Amino acid sequence: MDEQNRLIIFDTTLRDGEQSPGATLNLAEKLEIARQLARLGVDVIEAGFAIASPGDFEAVSRIAQEVGQLDHAPIIASLARAQKGDIDRAWGAVQSARRPRIHTFLATSDIHLEYKLKMSRGDFYRLLDHVRGAVLVSLDESRAGEDHQESATLADHLADPQAVDLEAQLEEQQTRFVLLRTLNLLPEQERLVVALYYYEHLTLKEIGRTLGISESRVSQVHTRAMSRLKLRMQKAATQRDEAA
Repeated sequence: MDEQNRLIIFDTTLRDGEQSPGATLNLAEKLEIARQLARLGVDVIEAGFAIASPGDFEAVSRIAQEVGQLDHAPIIASLARAQKGDIDRAWGAVQSARRPRIHTFLATSDIHLEYKLKMSRGDFYRLLDHVRGAVLVSLDESRAGEDHQESATLADHLADPQAVDLEAQLEEQQTRFVLLRTLNLLPEQERLVVALYYYEHLTLKEIGRTLGISESRVSQVHTRAMSRLKLRMQKAATQRDEAA
């Protein structure tokens, strides 16, 4: 098969799957799922978030040792924040696999922006706009045509269907602003659960340990927070439509 046309299956059942309320897997269940994913021919198995807990580290390690050593083993990956401690821990868990991988991400919650990246949310968006601007400027760079005689810009080669929908982009920015404002209006406990769940990628059980409450209580707080967000976002959308 042509590598350019190959579809890569990156399965996150063992990590994202546990994010669903009430979905908790033990080590034996994770190994069973990983073996079945390997039989199905999945290319990459994200086995967990190694630094999240000793249990996650053990699960990723065992999957790397057992499933990652099969004859036609898939890539075994661990999620890791873009921090040395996370990456070292992830490598410690996946290194025994024939094809190990570390899947890194950079969290951009308000807490991380302020204390890790030392910038405000506004600074962050301005930085993104600056980067987008740099790309737009580069589209104006002249390039020779196929006959090497006629010059054209990169923008000239962009098909109209791929043009940026400025109206949709503006609506997305407005929605993002309303969502951030709504999140800040949530009670502190609900705001913490949302941040830990969606920005820090912790499971409900891990959030419970962090906050000193039960997993079922975390699930209740999460459900209540989502209900508040949904109602307020619907109200904001209605007000926006009436003003249009």
